Amino acid sequence: LLHAGLHETAEIDDADLRNACVLIYNDAMAELQRSSGERIFPMALIPWWDLPAAVKEVERAHGMGLRGIVTTSDPESAGLPDIAQPDWDPFWEACGALGMPINFHIAASDTGWNMLSRASWKSAGPEVKLALGSANLFLDNARVIGNLLYSGVPERFPRCRFVSVESGIGWIPYLLEAMDY
Repeated sequence: LLHAGLHETAEIDDADLRNACVLIYNDAMAELQRSSGERIFPMALIPWWDLPAAVKEVERAHGMGLRGIVTTSDPESAGLPDIAQPDWDPFWEACGALGMPINFHIAASDTGWNMLSRASWKSAGPEVKLALGSANLFLDNARVIGNLLYSGVPERFPRCRFVSVESGIGWIPYLLEAMDY
């Protein structure tokens, strides 16, 4: 679906099945959080392909005690509006109002995941392709954060909090300096 290992499989055309998978996953994550004695805080998946359902799932996940969500950074790769478009405003509003941080995990979109195969030159061997692709997966979140910062979303929804997941932080000073320039 989003980051659950389905990047290289055929897209699931059945919207009801996709939505059911999200509900089942989030129910299981809420159960995991409770059974951990509130020591483990998994993030809820969001059905980003259906914005009204996404807003509803943010509210449901919050009601189950989950503390944040993870979503795609590139819905436009599936033919939807990008996250800077007003179509997403109800989603940002819900996340901000409920204090649900929005997590952008590395490779959590077709655009990000494709970095694994695009990073190296064709002449590279399999080990080099894996090494360069893996390193560049982290750096793709710089693209996500840069777009987000320039999008106006943080200014329009100041109560939203954003997280770049598993991307390291060494690139952040460079990105901010370059964007300021």
